[in-house]
Amino acid sequence: MLFGSITSEICPQIGRSIICANATFAHILASGGHFDRMDSPKSGGDAFEAVAGAFYETQGVEPFTAWYGKVFKPLVEGYSLAYDRKSGNDR
Repeated sequence: MLFGSITSEICPQIGRSIICANATFAHILASGGHFDRMDSPKSGGDAFEAVAGAFYETQGVEPFTAWYGKVFKPLVEGYSLAYDRKSGNDR
């Protein structure tokens, strides 16, 4: 899994499973007006993965990693902050 392998470098397993979920991918599409939130998160997740995979295949790893960081950095930071607070490791 492309997203999981990149995300695993920056957050624990539980965070990766949350961030790399169909519901998260569908939410990202819906936020851009490209997905109806009333549809199945699975179909939104599949669509997001298809588009992201095509971007990766056509543009290469460096542009994809830059895009991925821009899109997912706020999610990872938010997850990390919540994880730290819950575990008593506030920054």
